[in-house]
Amino acid sequence: MSEKTATILMKKAELLMELRDYNVEKLQKSQAKIDVTASKPDSEETVLMRIIPKSNLTNNTIGVDHVRQMKTSIEEEDFDKVIVFGNRFTSAAQKELRDEDIEFFSTKLKIVSTLDTQELYAKVIDCADELCQIQCGHIPQSEAECKGYSDTPVQCTFCDGSGRKQGRRCPVCFGTGLRQTHYSCIVRLISDNADFHFERGWARLLQNDLYAILELLSAANSKQPWITTTIEGDGEVTG
Repeated sequence: MSEKTATILMKKAELLMELRDYNVEKLQKSQAKIDVTASKPDSEETVLMRIIPKSNLTNNTIGVDHVRQMKTSIEEEDFDKVIVFGNRFTSAAQKELRDEDIEFFSTKLKIVSTLDTQELYAKVIDCADELCQIQCGHIPQSEAECKGYSDTPVQCTFCDGSGRKQGRRCPVCFGTGLRQTHYSCIVRLISDNADFHFERGWARLLQNDLYAILELLSAANSKQPWITTTIEGDGEVTG
């Protein structure tokens, strides 16, 4: 098994689970595949996420025969949705997967690119609210309640209030030695950036906002990625 490919695919699967609020119910690993059974807290839908890090074809490409064998092997299972992750897929394999209504992701496809601007923005705000609850104990209901932003002038930290940097006018405060507005909270900064990017329909920058706030949320929750569990050894893990 290619551990590098496996790690890339599992990170994609983990991100998709984060975006869709999936919880791991069971995890099974073999040399050929990693199966993650997942569900949502507010739904009875059962999802199978199959990660295939290696195939017999060139460049670990998954062919139509592989897809058909997989389809046969999971037909007896009672899954409402199946999602497949692989390095790449042949055209015939892609058609077979679409015909069977099986979602698939390659190593090249960005998970967040499947979301439109509204979905990206909504997820950023949801994550910001969760971080506010974790860090401050409540979600501010108005701009005045948030202490992460201030329009009171403060000393410019870039030039230490001198207005000069390396003999030139400070490019941050423009020589005043003061910053008219400032952010003391990275969550508020990302949230405000997302507001600006959403208003202009800038999907790529919203994707960056989402990546940044998901990283903060993961750190705040001190999550232990299930990725590491799967790499360490074969077997089954039940959540």
